[in-house]
Amino acid sequence: MFKALDPEAIKKELDRSSSDTSVYLGCDSQRGKYQTSFALVVGLHDRIKGGVSVYGKRWQVKGVMPMQQRLLEEMSHTIDLYCKLEDVIENFPFEVHFDVNPNLEHRSSSVMKTVTGMAQGLGLPYKVKPDAAMASSAADWLLKKAA
Repeated sequence: MFKALDPEAIKKELDRSSSDTSVYLGCDSQRGKYQTSFALVVGLHDRIKGGVSVYGKRWQVKGVMPMQQRLLEEMSHTIDLYCKLEDVIENFPFEVHFDVNPNLEHRSSSVMKTVTGMAQGLGLPYKVKPDAAMASSAADWLLKKAA
């Protein structure tokens, strides 16, 4: 279902894509007993044909990170990926998706202003939950189901 996340392969696919393609970037993480797992994804959606190509990458780091640190790492990985693809995706509608919830009942809301402020400062269009499908659905699936 997922293709290996390779910025050069993504650039080549976008070079062959029509202007009807949208690009979505997102990251999710999961705390384990002794490690923290991350999944970074890129979705290319052809809005006319309805097709989607999803590229993904999973990795682990030693140690357990607190939730706020994990969410800031997710933001950092997503923005880093944007920077690697910037020269190509700027020609397409794109969004960065963050796995943070604006609802104050959820703990992830504690980093909401930091995450969205970084995106705004960089001039990036972004989405948060419940509209952040690349982070809250695709990357989450890659973490949990494809393990």
